[in-house]
Amino acid sequence: QGMEVDVVTGLIYITTVEIIEERDKSREYWGKGRAHLFECNIEGQTIRSVNLRSDNEDEYHPSGMVLIDGTMFMAISGYGPETSATIIRFNVKDWTYEKLFQIQDHVGLVVPNLDEGEIFLGNWGCRHYYCTDLKGNIKSKRPTPCSDNMEHQDAQLLNVNMNILNNVRGTPKGAEIAWADNKGTI
Repeated sequence: QGMEVDVVTGLIYITTVEIIEERDKSREYWGKGRAHLFECNIEGQTIRSVNLRSDNEDEYHPSGMVLIDGTMFMAISGYGPETSATIIRFNVKDWTYEKLFQIQDHVGLVVPNLDEGEIFLGNWGCRHYYCTDLKGNIKSKRPTPCSDNMEHQDAQLLNVNMNILNNVRGTPKGAEIAWADNKGTI
């Protein structure tokens, strides 16, 4: 679901979803499952892992994540559109996490901008983008600016005015990357 590499330690962090009970989209039943976070070395061996939980048992789908100075930001959501999500802050040193806030939408993309005290969120397939403060107060909600119908699940903050989405596609001239500024413009 998400992957981050700690450039200082070389450790790799991977989120996965374990399906316990299958979804039934026709009746909007999003199934049961567990969200996991793994810490691995460069050889792929698991060093440690944890089951990530929110207060809502229907939230078990982990998002893409961002690692900043030993702290990861991610969401645990219901496994379907228009569900809910809990945004968490995970301390990789202590291997503990705290729940920051809940939002009434599936969140698959989390990008903190700590200098501005904001978190940039993308919902299911990034049909909409939210900008919240660190307590979850929504500052803005915008429809996706992307015309390519690609579903983004991860992004990185390059600077205060620019994010890079995981939207790399082949073109006759080579690889093309979609860029979005903090206003959601690509």
